Amino acid sequence: MRTQTSELGRLREFNQVGVELLGVDTPQSDAELLHLAAAALSEVGVSAQLELGFPGFVDAVLEDAGLPEDARDALHDAIDRKSGADLDLLATQAALAPEITRTLHDLTDLYGGPEVLDDAARMARGARAQAAVAHLRAVAAHYGGPLLFDLGVSRRYGYYTGVTFRAYADGLNQPVLGGGRYALEDGLPGAGFAIGLERLTGVLAPLLPPSRKWCWPSIWKGRWLPGRPGSQPNWPGPRIRPSYGPSALRVASGAGPGAPTCSRPAPLPAGAAHDPGRHPHPGSPDPGPAQRTHSGRGGHAAVARRPSADHAGKIPGPAP
Repeated sequence: MRTQTSELGRLREFNQVGVELLGVDTPQSDAELLHLAAAALSEVGVSAQLELGFPGFVDAVLEDAGLPEDARDALHDAIDRKSGADLDLLATQAALAPEITRTLHDLTDLYGGPEVLDDAARMARGARAQAAVAHLRAVAAHYGGPLLFDLGVSRRYGYYTGVTFRAYADGLNQPVLGGGRYALEDGLPGAGFAIGLERLTGVLAPLLPPSRKWCWPSIWKGRWLPGRPGSQPNWPGPRIRPSYGPSALRVASGAGPGAPTCSRPAPLPAGAAHDPGRHPHPGSPDPGPAQRTHSGRGGHAAVARRPSADHAGKIPGPAP
């Protein structure tokens, strides 16, 4: 559960599965989590792009610019949303110098491949910012695969103590996976990630083959069932002796990208009595008068008939 108002693409109640790594705080362990995250998505057939951030880098650059902590709190949210208009408004309200305002806008532009780390290194004047850039370089070297960097990410900078990362997949404008490094109350280092199952399902849905739809037998325990895809037998009610047709179950494989449809039985020959519970081959004789009928739910009449000679001995006895 999230303690926030629901919004488009972001539910308050959601399901997720994830991994936590405790007691280790090294670039190698961060790279290991990245490998595990990529492998988890690849295992279910999702190709995603990993994106790294470091919220502490943003805070370090703001601190190096001489901004007090209370002023940095308001700026973090605007930088994370990459809202230039809000940054200008906050800079004006705080009477920031023009060079500091330019630094704020430069932070929002730190997005791209490994070259972003070079731009970040030029902005890092203090020890904290320089250490953050060095750590990201080490993680990228240990990972060895393609990575994107967004050093303007500063969401929950008070919670995350190091690298954060997200995974984006085609067809979804929200991350399908997210995680990062944090510290427990006793100072024990931890890091992990979680996969949002609702978002993962949304990514996987277009990749799955069309599901096969079934047409249930047209009569089940004396009740006529319409031949529509996905219909299921109406289990309750009286059980009477069914009449047997040539096919107990029809499966429509369908054609083309659309959903398959159930085929209807062949029409009866001219002059043959209509029996919704039996689908005889064209030209087969009428098995005889009805024994009794029952109107099931939905007003569909089910008709049970005496067995014909060719089915003698194959019909079970009457149900109790």
